Amino acid sequence: MGNVSITEYVSTFRTGSYSEQLRVMYYDTRYPVAWISRAEALIYKNFLVANGFTAVDADELKTFMQANGAGSVAVMAQDVAPDTVANDQSSNAIIRKYLDAGGTVVWMQ
Repeated sequence: MGNVSITEYVSTFRTGSYSEQLRVMYYDTRYPVAWISRAEALIYKNFLVANGFTAVDADELKTFMQANGAGSVAVMAQDVAPDTVANDQSSNAIIRKYLDAGGTVVWMQ
């Protein structure tokens, strides 16, 4: 039949409206894009800002991720994470700590 494994499962949810959640969108012209164009990234940025997301640059993204976790969303309008949050290739990276704290990261690809 297969192997049975027992693991702990933790689920987090938030009540209330979606608009009450902390929502930011990362876009920073100081940082490159890789396989989407700058024009596409700008389209994502403008759409999300028009729909209630707060635009943040690389430094503000770092501050946001350090201060938030469960119930918050960070959308990456650019396809490359900045070094302000991808500062380490281990569990010590700010983006990893944010995810471990229950934050959500969405890449627009």
